[in-house]
Amino acid sequence: MTARDPIDLRHAGDALWAIDPGCTRDEWLRICFAAIAAGLTIEEIILWSSQAANYGGERDVRAALRGIKSGGLIGVGTLWRAALATGWRPPKDGNQRPAPTPRAAPPQAQETPRTLKTLGAIGGERFRRDNRPLSADCIPGHYLRQRGCVTPPADGDVRWNPARFHGPSGTTGPALVSLVTDPITNEPLTEHST
Repeated sequence: MTARDPIDLRHAGDALWAIDPGCTRDEWLRICFAAIAAGLTIEEIILWSSQAANYGGERDVRAALRGIKSGGLIGVGTLWRAALATGWRPPKDGNQRPAPTPRAAPPQAQETPRTLKTLGAIGGERFRRDNRPLSADCIPGHYLRQRGCVTPPADGDVRWNPARFHGPSGTTGPALVSLVTDPITNEPLTEHST
């Protein structure tokens, strides 16, 4: 079996399990996108991801993959190549091997006192009021599409502002704006614009 042989999608799950889910975040995302392109479900990806020492839990996986659909620039070939690079070969009998049993999420660290000043609920409401939802037809939507990115969901924490002030340059123009939240409490902390 080589990278040039036809890809049999019946083996996508088996190929996924041959890859170490504890890879870098960027590589992990590429593998996840490829797995979705191969028809695997988020639940299968969560199960695979749970084997990594750096597994952040189901919520982290779902948040990272929210809005991702097959048909993007990363295809099943990415999954196939990564699995073949580990020495994996598809089962000869055509049947998928059973997936290992999942590990539990790592215990959460004890909450430490926080000194961050948060925006609170009002900040989250202001973020939604002052910034527009993304769509494929808005300026940032065109930008993201040209870069091969999926448009984030309209109800998500990435929006846009057609007249965002940029302090260092003193100019005003369109910008992507993200709501930064506390990873434990999900409380709004600040906004980030680009």
